[in-house]
Amino acid sequence: MFNYQFVYAMLSFTIVMVIFNLVKDVLLIPYLKITDRDVINKLNRRWYISFIIGTVILFLVYGRAGPI
Repeated sequence: MFNYQFVYAMLSFTIVMVIFNLVKDVLLIPYLKITDRDVINKLNRRWYISFIIGTVILFLVYGRAGPI
């Protein structure tokens, strides 16, 4: 079972990443007038990859009650 530090870290990381994603989708893409679907798909793919990498790092740091 996960410890509470990992759960709190993962929850706060997810909230921050969702807020940044909303800012990107609502404010930045219309402001920069990005209409090309390929560019938007690349931005979303980059967001998913950074979220997965951040999750793995959090698991390595907090998942087993400390660094490896």
